[in-house]
Amino acid sequence: MPIESLEQPSQSRQIRVFISSTFRDMQAERDILIKRIFPQLRKMCEERAVTWTEVDLRWGITDEQKAEGRVLPLCLEEIHRCRPYFIGLLGERYGWIPEPSSIPIELLEAQPWLKQHLQQSVTELEILHGVFSEEPMHGHAYFYFRDPKYVEGIPAEQRQDFAAENDDAARKLAKLKQKIRGARDEQVCELRENFADPEQLGDWILEDLTKLIDRLYAKDQIPDPIEQEAARHEAYARSRRLAFIGREDLLRRLDEYAAEPTAKPLVLTGNSGCGKSALLAEWVARWRKKHPDDLIIQHYIGSTPDSSDWQGLVRRILGELKRAFAITEDIPVQPDKLRTVLQEWTMKSAGLRRHVILVFDALNQLGEDGAARQLGWLPVVFPGDFRVIVSSLPGETLDVLRERRCPEQNVPLFCRDELAPAARAYFESFAKTLPADILAKLESTPAACNALYLRAVLDELRQFGKHQELKAKATDYLRAATLPELYDRILTRWHDDFGKLAEHRDLVRRSLCLIASARFGLSETELLDLLGKNGEPLPRRPWTEFYLAAENALTVRAGLLNLGHDYLRAAVLKRWLGNTDTTHQFRLQLGGYFSEEDTPTDRKLDELPTLLRDTFAWNQLKTLLTDFQTFRRLRSSERWKGELLSLWVPLSEHYDLVEAYQGALVEAEPTLAGNRAITYYETASFLYDAGRYAGAEPLYRQALVIYESSFGKEHTASAATLCKLARLLQARGEYAAAEPFYRQALAVFEQSLGTEHATTLDTLIGLASLLQAKGDYDGAEPLFRKALDVNNRLLGPESLWTVNTIYGLAG
Repeated sequence: MPIESLEQPSQSRQIRVFISSTFRDMQAERDILIKRIFPQLRKMCEERAVTWTEVDLRWGITDEQKAEGRVLPLCLEEIHRCRPYFIGLLGERYGWIPEPSSIPIELLEAQPWLKQHLQQSVTELEILHGVFSEEPMHGHAYFYFRDPKYVEGIPAEQRQDFAAENDDAARKLAKLKQKIRGARDEQVCELRENFADPEQLGDWILEDLTKLIDRLYAKDQIPDPIEQEAARHEAYARSRRLAFIGREDLLRRLDEYAAEPTAKPLVLTGNSGCGKSALLAEWVARWRKKHPDDLIIQHYIGSTPDSSDWQGLVRRILGELKRAFAITEDIPVQPDKLRTVLQEWTMKSAGLRRHVILVFDALNQLGEDGAARQLGWLPVVFPGDFRVIVSSLPGETLDVLRERRCPEQNVPLFCRDELAPAARAYFESFAKTLPADILAKLESTPAACNALYLRAVLDELRQFGKHQELKAKATDYLRAATLPELYDRILTRWHDDFGKLAEHRDLVRRSLCLIASARFGLSETELLDLLGKNGEPLPRRPWTEFYLAAENALTVRAGLLNLGHDYLRAAVLKRWLGNTDTTHQFRLQLGGYFSEEDTPTDRKLDELPTLLRDTFAWNQLKTLLTDFQTFRRLRSSERWKGELLSLWVPLSEHYDLVEAYQGALVEAEPTLAGNRAITYYETASFLYDAGRYAGAEPLYRQALVIYESSFGKEHTASAATLCKLARLLQARGEYAAAEPFYRQALAVFEQSLGTEHATTLDTLIGLASLLQAKGDYDGAEPLFRKALDVNNRLLGPESLWTVNTIYGLAG
């Protein structure tokens, strides 16, 4: 794996910890960790939108030679991927020492430090590589030494598996333990000594890792789904930039566009796979470094299944603008309002003195909705503070952009002279060299001028060390005339090498089909659970061998594995998921897996509802969406609010929306306790968003009764419910009934929050708009002017709130 800068834990929101131990004497400890401790830590992480993964290449392997004999290259790769997290377990055994001749020459060349440690055990090599060779590991490595007296309690016939192998091994182990104690004293690592048994070890690790999780990912700092979506696109962009080379003229053109005043988007065109995504990702990274104050929203359509939904894209942009500019308006839920709101918000945001750059890759891959690809949601022109860069293949979307007379920039294929430098740079990032005859073969292959084709071939070739083997594989791959044909050959190679293991047959097919069938992808832990049998997860060793071969064809977004490109996805679908029944079975397996989670975690809410929808499990879907713990979580974020409404579109063909929630409220009433008011309030708000006003009104009134009886009529919760009732009645045209509710709410907010609070001003403008709608212009004008005066004085004439108030006054 190429060396790249270590991501800060708080940014990546994943903990991937490597478990190092000797083999024979630590099986009970590994079982305790895998079956009892790590599930608790994983659940804690899930509740905080963090992905937990433990990597123990020895668990589930019953033969030491199988566990240690060929494991060293895998261990070193996995340690790199797990940085900065490491757990080391040591008893009285030093561990297996590989024969120097058994260590691959390629590994010694890639890891030259190994040549100085050819007489060390695999366990010590793991510790040296994992803790003592990289500064970022410091403070994230945990060691646990077992009490030497533990051996005395082992039956005599088993004691040799727990005692030192020989005197030399005992001396080496003592020296290693002393080195770790010294590292502890220098605060390089944490160390606890003399755990009495596996249970105490489990308790210690649970305690230590809980403290780590609390420190890195506090309960009150969980990112909302919009932030999580941004992280997924950021991760995708990083994967596209791997070994990026050249294209300086195109990067300069993008710089020029971003710096010049223009109202229309710049459109990147070019053949599929020519490198548009990589170019955009590289440019964003460079521009952000030079212009850290700019707001950049990058969205790679097709990078996740949901990224092609135009409504989700618009909500994401609005959410980013809302956070960046402290906008208090609610993001619309209804599709009709979403079609026009982006134009309104960008125009109102003009002059806020911050550069906004929108980057939309592969606009042509938006969903089948006609409005999506015809770009009815995308403003024709943007204000001066906005720059918009998009890419598109030929088709309906590009035709619309050309009708709008948007400037274009073609991204050409590589020319022949660029192939060898690009190939050398890619191999050098892995500390390898590509032979001259294979470089010549690449240069003579027309399809290699496609950047995606070239990268896919190079990524496969880098895994073969012997020249003849490398040459044969290059010849086979370069016979593929197209990208679909190339990826089909790659799937064949993966299946032949990793999918025919006697103990784990069909590993490649099942892994890729499960990943393809999940909505946002799968964590490694989830995938190993799904690939396992008899209630046990798949041992990590066979999965790691396959994953390290396929790693750069996959992507990891927020700790979740995904297929790295549409061509790979298409190849998997064609080869293994072309049958509807097969796809259905994989979705059923995923649905059953996520249904086992009792609490509505982010992962469950991201995956299970759509799986139930796509497997037509309507009753289960209704039960899930009307479970009020789940419902309140779904109502807690802008993205999930929209998804909840979308899920009810097909579900409404089987169940009436209002009747479903009314029935659920009756059934849940005895269990709501302190959540009664908020449950009625959120249910009413959901029905209001769905346009079911008649169903929403009695629930708002019930919530109002509960709030007033619990907190009094002067409480802000009561006032907020009054305000919602007023808006509902106003939407139904019942202006006379709405007005007193607005006035009561306004009086409470002015008394409790003050006349200049945002909520007070929002209610004031709501009342003014109502009076304006009923024709009472004399009553509306002074209210608008009062709000305008406060907004102008506190926020300035260019703020979005001030602009909105002016619009209201002008209207």
